[in-house]
Amino acid sequence: MIVMKIKDINMSVIYNNKKYKVTESASADLGLNRTFKTLDLRRRVIADLTVIKGLSKLEDLQVLRLDYCELSDISGLDGLSSLLKLTLTENKITEIGGLSSLQNLEILHLHNNQHRVQWNQIHKIKGLSKLLELRVLNLSFNKIEKIEGLNSLKKLQVLNLSGNKIKKIEGLDNLTNLRELQLQRNHITTIQGLENLTKLNHLNISFNLVYKWAKKQFKVEKLGYHRFRFPQSLVDFCQRSKEYKNQALERIKDILQFEYEHQRDITKVDLIRSFNLNFDEAENYLRVLNSPQKNSLNKIKENLDSFEEKIEKL
Repeated sequence: MIVMKIKDINMSVIYNNKKYKVTESASADLGLNRTFKTLDLRRRVIADLTVIKGLSKLEDLQVLRLDYCELSDISGLDGLSSLLKLTLTENKITEIGGLSSLQNLEILHLHNNQHRVQWNQIHKIKGLSKLLELRVLNLSFNKIEKIEGLNSLKKLQVLNLSGNKIKKIEGLDNLTNLRELQLQRNHITTIQGLENLTKLNHLNISFNLVYKWAKKQFKVEKLGYHRFRFPQSLVDFCQRSKEYKNQALERIKDILQFEYEHQRDITKVDLIRSFNLNFDEAENYLRVLNSPQKNSLNKIKENLDSFEEKIEKL
């Protein structure tokens, strides 16, 4: 996303005795060759939105950025009837509420940082049913266990639920315009519930527990860390050099990511163009790299080539 400041306009709010102006800014994910009335309050410690003087009167505001503000309550946005984009990334939000009046909203970001457990910890998807214009919804890295509360969002095109605790793909039947679905790093064991998503062209279920399902579905008979042993000198090499270890890790990640083109049949969804499947065994591969080994380095290149060849044959 590219955001470029263009000019100030005659709109502002006051917070903590300081004036913050609304600017005309470009936002590529809302549309090219356009500018949008934007208020940027990122990285301000804001306990309560109601203390921002003048916020509720910004009826023409189109983009509001409230990332990294330590917010726990997001009520107080009722007057922002023209808002198109709202970002609330990495706050302290535990419950979605106070957004029902934002009926023109197209983009909503409520994700957190996976390394900062004190930030957004949303457990349940709710309070979004009236956001009928929503196209992009990011709820990644929260504590969500079930896909629900999305039935009315028929214009939704991008849904990111990665990094949650979801066990089952469900509640998506009405999202017939969905083009991208991010479900990596959940607890999913079976790929199902996608039959109605005929426009879906990107599905990411990396780092889930779908190995047994995929093995049966695609007749992958040799996949699994117990079927392949790392060249020992590669392990030792990675131990000695952080730079080469990182290179090896990236190589492993690339190899373990499977992309099935649209001609492959994935259950009943045969229009998916990009299907990312990082099997749970990847973690076992990475653990091997951290095991202590003592081997010579004179055959590193040979072992790397052998490693690639063996993986390709799986």
